[in-house]
Amino acid sequence: MQEIEELFSASIAELNDLEEIISADKFHAPIAVLHEIDQVVDGALTDPEQWKPVPEYEGLYEVSSHGRVRSIDRWVNGRSGSRRLVRGRQLKPWKSNRGYLNITLCNGSSRVSRSIHSLVMEAFKGSGPKGAVVCHGDKGVSDNSLSNLRWDTQSKNIDDTYTHGRRLPLKGTQQPPREYTFESLEGETWLPVAGYEGSYEASNMGRIKSLDRKVDGRPGRKQPWRGQLKRFTIIDKGYRQVTFCKDGHATRRLVHHVILETFVGPRPEGLVGCHGNKGVSDNSLSNLRWDTPSSNMYDTVKDGTNVSARKTHCIHGHEYNDVNTVIYNGRRYCRICRNAGQQRRRAKRS
Repeated sequence: MQEIEELFSASIAELNDLEEIISADKFHAPIAVLHEIDQVVDGALTDPEQWKPVPEYEGLYEVSSHGRVRSIDRWVNGRSGSRRLVRGRQLKPWKSNRGYLNITLCNGSSRVSRSIHSLVMEAFKGSGPKGAVVCHGDKGVSDNSLSNLRWDTQSKNIDDTYTHGRRLPLKGTQQPPREYTFESLEGETWLPVAGYEGSYEASNMGRIKSLDRKVDGRPGRKQPWRGQLKRFTIIDKGYRQVTFCKDGHATRRLVHHVILETFVGPRPEGLVGCHGNKGVSDNSLSNLRWDTPSSNMYDTVKDGTNVSARKTHCIHGHEYNDVNTVIYNGRRYCRICRNAGQQRRRAKRS
């Protein structure tokens, strides 16, 4: 790009002659090169590039009104007291994790990284007012031309990120609330979660969602929070768990307890949430009930999810069958092992 500008910076007349040559198909070059030539021609006619010394680096670096930085030809100390000429060149910027273009400046053994937009404003507009920061316009943070920059407050800089779509959700109330990205199922009913009214809702299909609301942001400000379906974590025994946040505190709750408390009522003393035949992965209201821990344990046996109920042999390898199985106080015992234990106890007493 720099070679092209140097080639056609002689006069506007030469640039016009070049356009005539290109239009007459007498100049053969790649499309990308022709596109750059068009940009140089348009820029030279409408917004000529200006260069100024970088503050505190005069004689070493220059910055342009188009947001470019270059070093200047200079003599530096070499080995054994000799001096050598270092040719100037255009510096290649690197991008920060926030998308800003930065450059590394050297002065002797000192190396400093600076944002290009700050260099442009300091060189052409001077130091900004106290507390002011450099803000980008509609062209985004990748365009550091002088026409796209201004001194403004940090608050305005954050507002720009919402206005230009670089940060979501949009700030303030000037934009309508975003619609939920999911649809309600057929026959689904939503009710507020007890203790979290206005923040979360639960459905009779076993789903939970957060609601659009404003939360505390920076001091003295409320930041909008967009609602969405809550994701569940699977814990021990396959139960689903959900996390609720309120006043800066996070609370984990079992999903089936939340559904029952929302649609049936508070948990009665001594009872627990029990699942039906569809298993613990189905938290729909039709598959849940308040019941005793004994009934809950019986459900695991009936559904085949109880660890002990799935055992087919005792710890000594004897099979559980109709002949070898003894039921005592609701528990299953091996008859062979039980008889052997009784014989050992009789032998000790005798």
